Amino acid sequence: MNKMARRLIAIMLVLAMIFACSTTVFAGTSSAPDVMIDGKYVTFTDAAPQNINGRVMVPFRAILEALGADVVYDNATKTVTATLGETEISFLPSKSDLTVITSGETSTTKMDVVPFLDPNTGRTYVSAKYVAEAFGYAVGWDSSEKTVVIIDFGTLFANASEDFSILELMMTSETDMEQAYKTSGTMEYDLTMYAYGTEDSSMGFDASYTGLQKGMDVDMDMAISVDVQALVNQVDTTLDTELTKMLGILSDMKIQVKLNGETGDMYIKGDALNMLFGETKTGTWYKMNLYETYESIGIDLQGLMGTLTANNSMTLEGLLTLMANMYSSVLTTETYDEVVATYDLAKALIGDAAFKTSTSGNVTTYTAKIDSASILKAIATYSDMAQIKSALQGFKTLEGSITIKASNNTLNSYELTFGAKDADMDVSGTMTGNLTDAKLTMTMDMVNVMKLKMSVTSNVTETNQTVNVSIPAGATVVNISEL
Repeated sequence: MNKMARRLIAIMLVLAMIFACSTTVFAGTSSAPDVMIDGKYVTFTDAAPQNINGRVMVPFRAILEALGADVVYDNATKTVTATLGETEISFLPSKSDLTVITSGETSTTKMDVVPFLDPNTGRTYVSAKYVAEAFGYAVGWDSSEKTVVIIDFGTLFANASEDFSILELMMTSETDMEQAYKTSGTMEYDLTMYAYGTEDSSMGFDASYTGLQKGMDVDMDMAISVDVQALVNQVDTTLDTELTKMLGILSDMKIQVKLNGETGDMYIKGDALNMLFGETKTGTWYKMNLYETYESIGIDLQGLMGTLTANNSMTLEGLLTLMANMYSSVLTTETYDEVVATYDLAKALIGDAAFKTSTSGNVTTYTAKIDSASILKAIATYSDMAQIKSALQGFKTLEGSITIKASNNTLNSYELTFGAKDADMDVSGTMTGNLTDAKLTMTMDMVNVMKLKMSVTSNVTETNQTVNVSIPAGATVVNISEL
């Protein structure tokens, strides 16, 4: 196994474990690029956008007014100031600093292409990306359409808490980010693979974890057992002793994980990693930066976690906006219309109007059911849903239900069920939980291919214990990025 393969496996293993427990590059073009805001192209009447060193630059007044900002140009100081809501931005031509004031908090961003005065048009140009992001918009680049895509997800999801107030009950939490919590859980998977319709091989996976968490600081111990006997039986031990040894380690793994939520530094220790990287020193810790790993694929995980830890009771619209902005690197000219259609479909299927309500004492029960008929009814008005309508006709069964119980607008419990069956696949499952416990069970049977059974549980309780994210002094540390 080469070094790159080992490194990729380690990264995927670590990311899967930690979450089971708990930029944009503008391409150059010879023609003028376009700019789209909330699904509509911006018209630049007297000065077109330009590509400068891979960054799309636009006339400042045209783009800022298109974003909805009030714009002022101070001729004496040559300062451009724009205000939108509680945010004010300002910059000077020929200077890279972009000053942003939001709710009284001031920050400065360095723009990688300096605003400039175009002598041919007499217009001052600024980066579309930097000014739009300063106002909270998501910004992406559709390379096939040569278009800067800007979307105000905050406005798009502005009514989410009103439209989905019943579902939002599942977000209610008494979690205090300054309080330490003990987390524990289990994971069980049974996978059977088929060859030509006959059972061929099976593999079981059992894991348990327990640890402490405070905010984004994590100190977790995991015990993992993978039943790989079927794979061991297929290995010629005389030819691949290293693989045989690795499969043996998988049958009884002990892994410890420490995550510093402030820096993103994560340390992992376990015999499986020693075997993977060929390390002989017992007790070696492997280091990676979780935030940098996500940043490399265009996701600001640190910003997301920072916002979540700063807001114990984030609204649904806030969470949706935050999540959508994280994926700005994949925006296209069709994204806005697709999100609007998806939002409307979700509103019809699981919005407040889709629930039936009953009350007993101080407990209110909300119930919604989904099936092929309700989905077809919801998409009946969409002319571009022909493929979905055709796919639905292939299901023998397609159903789901949501039951939420609450008292005084606080979640008591929830239960979600789902099932889908066609000629080639049969999937069903249940999710249940409350403010401290959760459980997921699911089975998936793909005819003549595989069958999977899984069960996942989790529990969270307050504790007075201290979360220790430091590794022992003098411990051997190996940086995964250097392997």
